[in-house]
Amino acid sequence: MEKKLAGIDIGTTNTKMTVYNEIGAELAHASYSYPNRSVHSIPADSIWDAVLNCISAITKQLSPGDRIDALAVSSFGESLVAIDPKGRPLSDIILRTAENGEEELSSILNDIPEKEITGITGLFPHKRFSLVKMKWYKDHTDIYEKAYKFLTIDSYIIFMLTKTFFASESTAWRTMAYDLSSSSWSKKLLDAAQIDSAKLPEVLPAGSFCGVCQNSLSANYRLLAGTKVYTGGHDQLCNAIGSGLTESHLLNCSGTVECVSSVINFIGEEEKNRLKLQQVRYPADEGKYFSFWAPVAGCSSLDWCLRFLMSDKFSKTPKATLHKEIQSLCRTEPTQLMAAPYFNGRGFPDILSSARGAIKGFTFHTSPIDFYQGIMEGITFEDKICIEKFLPYKNNQQEINILASGGGSNSEYWMQMKANIFGKNIVKLCHNESGTMGAMIFAAIGEGYYRSFRQAFQQCIKIREIYRPDSAISEMYDEKYNSYLVFREHCALM
Repeated sequence: MEKKLAGIDIGTTNTKMTVYNEIGAELAHASYSYPNRSVHSIPADSIWDAVLNCISAITKQLSPGDRIDALAVSSFGESLVAIDPKGRPLSDIILRTAENGEEELSSILNDIPEKEITGITGLFPHKRFSLVKMKWYKDHTDIYEKAYKFLTIDSYIIFMLTKTFFASESTAWRTMAYDLSSSSWSKKLLDAAQIDSAKLPEVLPAGSFCGVCQNSLSANYRLLAGTKVYTGGHDQLCNAIGSGLTESHLLNCSGTVECVSSVINFIGEEEKNRLKLQQVRYPADEGKYFSFWAPVAGCSSLDWCLRFLMSDKFSKTPKATLHKEIQSLCRTEPTQLMAAPYFNGRGFPDILSSARGAIKGFTFHTSPIDFYQGIMEGITFEDKICIEKFLPYKNNQQEINILASGGGSNSEYWMQMKANIFGKNIVKLCHNESGTMGAMIFAAIGEGYYRSFRQAFQQCIKIREIYRPDSAISEMYDEKYNSYLVFREHCALM
């Protein structure tokens, strides 16, 4: 009988779930957004409801006797869910974009220097991380005292499925409380924040068995009867696994935020500090490390453009339709606008949280189409900065291809623009959801369906299309890119 393996991908905008067979062919897919999401928070119940809605939708797509053999969870990081002893959420999930935390971060840094924290966690201290949020709860609310557990987003879904408390290493990494060298929660950091380690889940490597879906759940959702649950990981790591990322490529994931990811050798502390490079072990290649930078908001910035430029249609027409409509009117050659797309500050590698968006070059001839295209160019220029910083750590730099994933990769126009701006081939894969594919691969590895990640990549990762740079357009964009680098520095001083 054909095996059915699933990946659940918890994003900040929506939850997606895909069921695959053992050779990576998609059998069913569902996506559900959070109706009560605000700018800086999501109700925990909304995320669990989205998972259940996806399961219900997928059940209708499969045959009556079908069930899922195994699944794993991918999720966004830097956030957590506080639950009481009965497993009920005590508050909304605070997102990485939240304003609070400066005071709590300063308190932690007073006890442990920034370089020491980076040495322990592989991260650069920032208020966005979960450790700071836990301390904020402790210092300003009664939630810490009421909390039985603080769960990363993936561990919350694992708990709701199995009633066990496990988190993947890569989501634990994004808490700023995990010691990479000892593969355990850092006593020193938890003590500095006055957090009890007993309130945290156990951390397991990706692809580790967590339990079987609880009977009370499978009674209502027959698809989950006997389903084994495994650890997946942080969404960008799962995107990398689900794209077949090796050290021979780079990965550009266009989701709510833009990310550029790479697999490289371990880099020494001095060099890592200079590059603001975050590293965690890469499960698919022993001895290699996974790194990513998230420079700016991506698809969410373009969604803002739609709300701004097409407000009369925005609430009535699917966003994908509107993006396709406006992109069909965009030009191949560069616009005259310079747009720094800092809708939520500027992220790593050139982090500047206080940076704000700016546009230069308006004239009476500027159209709404130019505005949209200019924002898209600015986002892509920020990606190129990341790519150029990664390339020196790659062999055969000229031959490096850029794998594309995320919702933005479905835009043929943007993929060709990226090829022209990067001066590199953009590889679009056959499957649409690298996050769910990566989670599924972790579950399949855990189940023993694949002997190795190499075998999983060979079975599951197929190329749909390659977008190649147009040399004449690339030359135009090279000139604009050099001007953009000067422009963005002026923006940083504003």
